Amino acid sequence: MTRASTLLVMMAVAVVGCVGSDDSDLSVRLTEACVATSNMGPELCSCIATEATATLSAPAQRMLLALLEKSPTDLDAVKREASLADATAASTFMLRAPATCAARGVPTQGHTTKDTP
Repeated sequence: MTRASTLLVMMAVAVVGCVGSDDSDLSVRLTEACVATSNMGPELCSCIATEATATLSAPAQRMLLALLEKSPTDLDAVKREASLADATAASTFMLRAPATCAARGVPTQGHTTKDTP
């Protein structure tokens, strides 16, 4: 392998690593980002994260994480690898995932609102 191709491989690994490549780490980060950016509680967000890792492709999972974390740098990196289908799945995922989890019996009560001290 040439020096340039080695460097490219290392850069690609670094970019993927920045947005989380391990499923458990990704699930934790999705849960935390969901709680931080929504009015949903940890139990519902945990279910949503599990649903994301079970149903979305890896690029769509990373795009969802970048969207939830509001990370333009990570989002730009993920956009380069994601297909239109991945982008669509990631951007519409939060429209259906909370209802899917609620239908499974995950409590939707106990959520917080950002305006409450």
